[in-house]
Amino acid sequence: MCARLKLQCEPWGATGSASAVRRTIVAALCLVATVLLSGSMAHDATLPSGFQRDHVARPRQRQPSQYALDTLRRAILASGETDGARVERYLAQFRRLADELNATLDRGQSTRQQAQAILQYLHRRLFTGGYDAACHDPRRAFDRGEFNCVGATLLFHCLAAHCGIESHAMLITGHVWCRIEANDGPFDVETTSDLWRAGEAIHGESVASPQPRELDREGLIALLHYNRSVVELQLGNYPTAISAARAVLELDPANALARDNLAAAYNNWAVTCSESGEHAQALALLAEARMIAPQDERLTANARRLFARSYEKYLADGKPLAANKIVAEAVGEFPHDEYFVRAQQEILGQLLSQWLSVISVPTPILLLP
Repeated sequence: MCARLKLQCEPWGATGSASAVRRTIVAALCLVATVLLSGSMAHDATLPSGFQRDHVARPRQRQPSQYALDTLRRAILASGETDGARVERYLAQFRRLADELNATLDRGQSTRQQAQAILQYLHRRLFTGGYDAACHDPRRAFDRGEFNCVGATLLFHCLAAHCGIESHAMLITGHVWCRIEANDGPFDVETTSDLWRAGEAIHGESVASPQPRELDREGLIALLHYNRSVVELQLGNYPTAISAARAVLELDPANALARDNLAAAYNNWAVTCSESGEHAQALALLAEARMIAPQDERLTANARRLFARSYEKYLADGKPLAANKIVAEAVGEFPHDEYFVRAQQEILGQLLSQWLSVISVPTPILLLP
């Protein structure tokens, strides 16, 4: 039987909580198999959870304020906003905050001092609803003052850019923050806390990403698409989850987590189709999953079970031709599988027997007088 590969991982920024003390946030992302149908199923296997991307230098900002607005617009759209008027309202709210900050920011201070002022302004004026690990949508910062590390890093990055301070996101598994280049050397900013301890490294222990990875703007926007793909996958909105995961891969082709999400979405969708009797659609979707993750043995096991389930269902419904077509495809996929080889022999024998019985039926002979 075919079992669902349930994605059991949290979106970026889904662990930990904000406090006055610098947090070390480490989350292990894993995919576990959940058996939904009867029969044995490979389980306790984990899809690859780490990824590495070659550093891509972000082009310097020629128009910092426009860069900030463009980045925020793309992030809002990546989070699923489709109402253009709402997008413009969020951008207008950001402009008001940025203009207010610009009017009070002391340009005579060092980059560190200005970064501290930006961080504390952000928490004082926007992040009034507090930290929420499940706040994967940056729009909630504007609507309710809520944030997690992805939203906090995005908005700090945009505000800093608007003020002419260039920063970039730093990523470990489960957490992201900002790093700023200054004349006296780079320093990190933990964006989820207004406690200023810039210069202290943000550490994390993770098999998936033991060292932080620098993200350019495309990589930061990809995190928003990634979080959306996870949420939509958990909700069973497979087409949307697939679209979001593909958007991640367009921005960050080496993102193995997004690739795994994509394969899981196709697989889970295939299971849903199989349960509703749409066997051809289920097999087509599972074929897509196997093309994305050809080395995943669980997907191969699922394919075998789905072929078997489809064959048995057609046979039970009295559709031997459809059963024969399915088992022929299965033998093509699994040429040495005894079950399918024997099933093909049996169904061909049954079809041949039916054909012979038809052509051997005695036909009345009319005698002419």
